[in-house]
Amino acid sequence: MALRSPYSGPERRNEGISRQVAIAIMSVVITVFIQTAGIIWWASGITHRVEAVEKSVAKHDDTMQRLTIMETNVTWIKERMQEVLNHAYGRPRGS
Repeated sequence: MALRSPYSGPERRNEGISRQVAIAIMSVVITVFIQTAGIIWWASGITHRVEAVEKSVAKHDDTMQRLTIMETNVTWIKERMQEVLNHAYGRPRGS
């Protein structure tokens, strides 16, 4: 009488399949964990950069307002100069 292993035949194949499934599931879980950690790390870097930009904008806010006023003044001066030139050379307005 030959001794039969309890894991011979179909039982042994099923054990191999279940082991492969377990390894595949663990691989997916580990991959998702690593990707989640990477996203959190990336997001924290973005947060730091946004804070730095906000500080810089707040620091230069008055300069930006003054620049806007200067641009408006230059536009107004350009229009008045065109009017003076048109009047001096007798050209009609807007040409």
